[in-house]
Amino acid sequence: DFGCDIWKVLFEPIVPGDIEKRCEDTIIEAVNIWLPYLTVEQIILDYDDTSIDLHKIGVELNFYLTSNPNINGTITLNINNQ
Repeated sequence: DFGCDIWKVLFEPIVPGDIEKRCEDTIIEAVNIWLPYLTVEQIILDYDDTSIDLHKIGVELNFYLTSNPNINGTITLNINNQ
């Protein structure tokens, strides 16, 4: 059950300007459930029309420890559902 359902977003019809919000909402929801001690500071999505058509997206997630904002990190993921 751990993780998020961002892969589902990649297989749904894409509405211009909508994919960013849907991906961000999916990621933030999962972090709130599974990692409630983290605060998401920024989500950067890396994709183009070709990568979306191939069900690929890059995600950079910047976060910090809610109890101590001086402890932060970044994770980069490449999601590929082929």
